[in-house]
Amino acid sequence: MKLALFAAVIAGCLLAANGRVLLQSDGDLVQGQVSAGVDQACSIKSDGALFCWGLNAKGQLGDGTYSSRSTPTSVAGNATWMQISAGYHTCGIKKDGTAFCWGDNDYGRLGDGKKVGRTIPSAIAGVGAWTQISAGGVHGCGIKVDETAWCWGFNDGQVGDGTAIDKSIPTAVAGGGSWMQISNGEYHTCAIKIDETLLCWGRNTEGRLGDGSTSDQLLPTSVAGGGTWKLVSAGRAHTCGIKTDGTAWCWGSNQYGALGDGKGKEEGSNSTTPQLVLGGLKWLQVDAGSSSSCGIASDRKGWCWGWNGKGELGDGTSGTWKSEPVALYAPGITWSEISTGFGFACGITNAGMVACWGSNTYGQLGSKGPDANSAQKVSGNGTWGLAAESDTSGMSSEAPIGAIIGGVVGGIAIIAAVTSGLIIHRRRKAAANINAASTVKADSANGRPAPGLEDSAAVLSMSTMNKSSDPVLQWIASQPKQDSGISMRFSSSSYAIPDHLKALEFAWDDARILKPLGVGSFGDVYLAELHHSPVALKLLFDAKAAVTAVNSASTAAGLSNNNAQPVNNPSMASTDALVKEVCVMAPLRHQNVALLVGYCMNPPCVALEYASRGSLFDVLQNGNTDSAVAAELTWRRRLAMAADAAAGMLHLHTRAPPILHRDLKSPNLLVAADWTVKVADMGLSKLMDEANRDSAVTTGGAANPRWLAPEVLNGDNTTAAADVFSFGVVLWELLTWKLPWSDTPTVWNIVGNVLKGGRPALPPRAELPGLKPSDNLDAYTALIQRCWAQEPSARPDFNSIASELRALQSV
Repeated sequence: MKLALFAAVIAGCLLAANGRVLLQSDGDLVQGQVSAGVDQACSIKSDGALFCWGLNAKGQLGDGTYSSRSTPTSVAGNATWMQISAGYHTCGIKKDGTAFCWGDNDYGRLGDGKKVGRTIPSAIAGVGAWTQISAGGVHGCGIKVDETAWCWGFNDGQVGDGTAIDKSIPTAVAGGGSWMQISNGEYHTCAIKIDETLLCWGRNTEGRLGDGSTSDQLLPTSVAGGGTWKLVSAGRAHTCGIKTDGTAWCWGSNQYGALGDGKGKEEGSNSTTPQLVLGGLKWLQVDAGSSSSCGIASDRKGWCWGWNGKGELGDGTSGTWKSEPVALYAPGITWSEISTGFGFACGITNAGMVACWGSNTYGQLGSKGPDANSAQKVSGNGTWGLAAESDTSGMSSEAPIGAIIGGVVGGIAIIAAVTSGLIIHRRRKAAANINAASTVKADSANGRPAPGLEDSAAVLSMSTMNKSSDPVLQWIASQPKQDSGISMRFSSSSYAIPDHLKALEFAWDDARILKPLGVGSFGDVYLAELHHSPVALKLLFDAKAAVTAVNSASTAAGLSNNNAQPVNNPSMASTDALVKEVCVMAPLRHQNVALLVGYCMNPPCVALEYASRGSLFDVLQNGNTDSAVAAELTWRRRLAMAADAAAGMLHLHTRAPPILHRDLKSPNLLVAADWTVKVADMGLSKLMDEANRDSAVTTGGAANPRWLAPEVLNGDNTTAAADVFSFGVVLWELLTWKLPWSDTPTVWNIVGNVLKGGRPALPPRAELPGLKPSDNLDAYTALIQRCWAQEPSARPDFNSIASELRALQSV
């Protein structure tokens, strides 16, 4: 929580020409431009205007009212502000160096010499300009331009004057000296002197002062372990700081892992001395909140750890606390400042946007809606913070991260169950960079073109692939096998293949690998010959871990591959995924559903019938560059392809119980040599009765938001209507030959647009490819609109869709 305001004046800082403070160390991070308090947050725009939002029961928003706000409201006075700090109350420094506080004023926490609450900024008593201010629980502190430190308010020792008497005006911290940064917790204070020594004082339950004891201190006391420090942040009952070598340390309360040392929830997990934050990162900023902490690493990526009941760690999950740093789920985003509050956090990106995540009970995320477990753009336009003035990230300031993959429902992150994860993030972290390139790779990881049309004879005449040139295949070859042919590493599973399907099993060595085809939603895919027929062989384990193992083996001096292989072996989950996919796909026999030819247990893989034209995505993209392919993609042919896909989905949805695909998109629709389309990649499929017991996102895995329905993005249960929405996007692709949302800069924009009812634009007829004047599109475009209707109940079922498409073919 910004009970701690990070100093804008740290060793060698100077006032910028506009009177704002720049931090001149470690990449010119700018502090005090955004602050998350107990239930409110504030931030300064690039023009110096100050806005606050959230709970306003005590006037802590400073807008002259007691009305809470879910969108930023301007602080009264129209001043130009330099710094802001939010705790239970709020304080700030104007451009001229004058300091003000507002909100609840019991115990004199506003420092104005009175104990009357204020709904607008009230000047702190005394003379002299201020360079830093920090609003704590029931007290405040600051540093003046002469480098003296002052505190006021409730005093259990946190004022630091050697007494326990409350102070309603600033009182000098005992001991004198020159100070460069100060930070307030709920009932304690920590500060760094110019000589880079760190001292704390006040209440010391759980060891929050870091002096090796739990005894309260009325005077500044050195933190144990010595060393030199460049930043400190005091939270509710714990404290974090960064040493001059860039390492981060935390101490105090650690019940839910807020210290980031890998401990928590057990006896003795609290620490009275600094503990190293794990992860091996170098840090630019760290901020201690209520029961969690966040920070910015040297690459300007954001990280959080600790309690996560409302999604305040921002990693796309909720409910499960983390005792080591986890990355914020914000692909491609870098940060200039992050502030941790009570159950939520906010930050400013290097592009000058403010985003918040966690609890939104009082509108403290700065936008209307439920709690959010990943960064959500604060409402409003314009750029925020001084970072925007010197941004070198190359990011557009108008590229909001905003409507998140995780606008979450009912206080549960988009990942509905407490242990669940973000739609894309949870089951496939490697796919967090969600774009077509990562989910629709053409032919191998090297980006070769998608495979051309090949008949079976041509495929079977191909040479066997040199396995030593492929680290995944190299890893597979190195694995020990039992006499049964099944490796111990894959033999355990919480599921079992039914006896009637065991005849489909084949040994890995029975398949002749010919070449890589690409990457599906759940594993690498190879073209192979199996029993004299071409198949697509899909691996169902973490190929990245295998590559890491091979690379480790090749670089480890004196070690053979076999010695190095136990590193990062695929887990039991690989076998579970195999069993599930076999059980779903094996009974399916339909001309428009990809046929499961067989499965292998070691390594876990499935063999599917080979579609020589590749995916529908491949075909449409090839039509943009290859005139011969374009000539084949007549409107009548595309209608037939759409009808094929609808028929395949109808077969899934009319099973007993119905099967939901949940990752329907053009890359998962295969095109055979005769242009027949087949529904494939059932890695996310689930029986309807099982899906209704789970959140859509709990099992949403690698699904790509370019094709996802708004209710799925909102964390609702999966239904057949969600597949229909995705199909509507596929119909749009068949019409336009474009990647959905290709003109939208970030995944965050895509999700925000969908949640607000936006859809990929339907171009004018003159811009559509492959049409003749006689081709009538009216009924087709109307069907698209119905399929991707915002309300699931307004969408047709696949029986109606298939019938309409067949009827359009006869027009």
